[in-house]
Amino acid sequence: MHSDEIISALAIDINFQKVSCSLKQGFRGPKKCILKEVSGSFKSGELTAIMGPSGAGKTTLLNILTGFQKDFTGKVAYQSERSELSWKTFKKYSRYIQQDDALFPFFTVQETISIAAELKLGKNLSRGTKEKVIDDVLSSLDLIRTKDTRCAMLSGGERKRLSIALEMVNNPLVMFLDEPTTGLDSTAAMQCATVMKNLARNCRTIICTIHQPSSPIFEMFDQVYLVAEGRCVYHGDPINIVTYLSRVGLTCPKYHNPADYVMEVMCNEYGNFNKRLADVHSDSWRKMTKKLEVEKYEKQEITATMNSPSEFNNARVLLNRCLLRTYKDWQTTIVKLIIYIGLGLLMGMTYYDCGFNANKFQTNLGMLVLLGIIVFYCSLLPAVLKFPFELLILRKEHLNDWYKIRTHYVTFIVTGLILQSFFVIIFTTIVYLLSSQPLEFQRYVMFETMMILFSFIGEGIGLMLGIYFEPVAGIFGCIVVGVSQVSFCGYFIYYNHMSRYVSYFSNIMFTRYVTEGILHAIYGYKREKLYCPSNTVYCHFRTPQTFLTEVQLKHDNFTMDVLILIFHSIVLFILAYYLLKKKVSSV
Repeated sequence: MHSDEIISALAIDINFQKVSCSLKQGFRGPKKCILKEVSGSFKSGELTAIMGPSGAGKTTLLNILTGFQKDFTGKVAYQSERSELSWKTFKKYSRYIQQDDALFPFFTVQETISIAAELKLGKNLSRGTKEKVIDDVLSSLDLIRTKDTRCAMLSGGERKRLSIALEMVNNPLVMFLDEPTTGLDSTAAMQCATVMKNLARNCRTIICTIHQPSSPIFEMFDQVYLVAEGRCVYHGDPINIVTYLSRVGLTCPKYHNPADYVMEVMCNEYGNFNKRLADVHSDSWRKMTKKLEVEKYEKQEITATMNSPSEFNNARVLLNRCLLRTYKDWQTTIVKLIIYIGLGLLMGMTYYDCGFNANKFQTNLGMLVLLGIIVFYCSLLPAVLKFPFELLILRKEHLNDWYKIRTHYVTFIVTGLILQSFFVIIFTTIVYLLSSQPLEFQRYVMFETMMILFSFIGEGIGLMLGIYFEPVAGIFGCIVVGVSQVSFCGYFIYYNHMSRYVSYFSNIMFTRYVTEGILHAIYGYKREKLYCPSNTVYCHFRTPQTFLTEVQLKHDNFTMDVLILIFHSIVLFILAYYLLKKKVSSV
């Protein structure tokens, strides 16, 4: 990207010619034509509404104009006052506010917009300047009184205005809004429309999709672009829409909302006029809005705010956000801690003192396997539910170029794994001590290493399932994965008792190496003989090496088990990242 492009762009017009788009229905279904050679021009200084019935192609056209929908024919041009901009450069100037207001519920308005400012404004702006920018944006959107209000307590209109405020921090020239008034009452919808109108007056290009506005909101638009059955049936001043329709014999009843009437026409309530309207429409009905003059100081401000921070800075901010989120959601953290401690005490008391007793060798072995399964599932199942909401946040912020996906992913994974490791260590340590496992620091560290790596693998699988599937299907997938791995844990059937082909197949199963690592940690490396009660005639597994030899674990290869599990974890997290990147990048 050339720096002179950034400096020169003070206003951007969007022109598109003969844009068509067809999308496939299902995996093997036929393609459905969404847009049919639509053309138009959206100018800076104008508030433009794309209107039409459900399924008319409004959102598809919006996605094409933003550049996130690539599969289309035709041409889209982004024109500044000096030259045509590439999409990569245009993306720096534009912001896309989707219909869902994805906000962290525990953060206040001040915390939310401060984090946005740190992610969007360059280091060349001082802290005081950033605070002034934040206050100016909140004041312009009438949110200054809600600075200390948590996002969960905001009304629908306030949430929508906050979503706009987050993108206003670095002063974009173009803003796209998908159904900004949906779900709002008439007062909140009017406030939202007024905000968009004021933004357009400051020489910005504001484009929104809207389904069926009220008469006052309809009259606030500078231009409306009507889409029906994939065709453009009108592009011009909303005031002229009644006159335009009368040319084809359609008369709007007196005192009837023109927006409602034109929607009825596009829905074929008076007959199918859509093709006829598409054939006769022209740009002669447009109203040319005089562009506002932009002062020199505004040009300098835009240049400054377009200089994005480094990804290292973004990683630091995102890491702080994850920690702040954990702190704010302290109730969830405390509940998890209580559950892990309670479960640890229950298991520890159930298997009390079975770790050193040779007569309870099989009981202790079953306890170790059960402990690993619990750790695995307690990491697997929550991970499936982590990303459904996180995806909404990530998609919104990625589409608007806050940071790179990998930056968010790494910080999210690191903080999540640290917290999960903390819970696993507390849970397994309680069981380890109460069940009287060997009190040797080296063996304890080896045991905890296996449990933590097992939880990492569960986290990686859970993230993959949560990203790729819906929550219900993802949880079912967790059950299938867990059950398929239990057979290879080495407890229900020894590895040397498996058939030859199944034994080969078990070499790629991570549960095998977890079990081997735990057995090496507890019984390997020449552990002394176990205690055999005096009332017992014979303790076959009093010497731990006897059992290890029986299951063909003669050699202590704990390091190899660790390396294999680390490899499994890395592969799973990499696959989860590519699934996440593919899902987030699709609009």
